[in-house]
Amino acid sequence: MTVVTISTRRPARALLLPAALVVALALLGLVYALGGPLPALLLVLLLLALLLLAPRLARATRAPRVRRTPIYTPCAQRVVALDDGAALRAIVAPVSQTDGQQLVLTARGYLLLDADGRVIYRLS
Repeated sequence: MTVVTISTRRPARALLLPAALVVALALLGLVYALGGPLPALLLVLLLLALLLLAPRLARATRAPRVRRTPIYTPCAQRVVALDDGAALRAIVAPVSQTDGQQLVLTARGYLLLDADGRVIYRLS
């Protein structure tokens, strides 16, 4: 069984891009004011290169995904002989059994068996 948790919070990384843009614009204004248009142009090209390479760098540094294999629990099985002569393979339901009765799951649905293996009730 997989548990799915839905979160409405934005991840902290989502706020990183707007903050980086504000810092880049402030740095661009400072470089332009102190050095002129050529250093500002070089800074713009550098920032564009970083923006284009950022997704690749993020993917390269991300931890690899781990595939989880499901864990199967073995269940008891038995053969059930029906009144019409058919023999069905059945899985014993993992629930508490009372009074010698047993709940099993077959291809035709759930069957409630008595202590002798006869069908008491059928739920299809």
